[in-house]
Amino acid sequence: MAIKSIYKQIIFHSKIQNITYIVTDEVIIKSLQEQKKALNIKRDINVFKVDGLSSPALIGIIKNRIIIPIAQI
Repeated sequence: MAIKSIYKQIIFHSKIQNITYIVTDEVIIKSLQEQKKALNIKRDINVFKVDGLSSPALIGIIKNRIIIPIAQI
């Protein structure tokens, strides 16, 4: 079961690798910094936007990344 879960994570990561865009929105970056400070997190966490995603997710074990969906207007 663990191998199946790891396999699915690897497939998901490879699919979104080429369709991610780094977040440059100051509101999102400021909010992340405030939450990191409140939770006493000193590690850098990058935030990326992904098209086609329905909900936010946290990926990575060593290099943590937050991925959020691109808002559909």
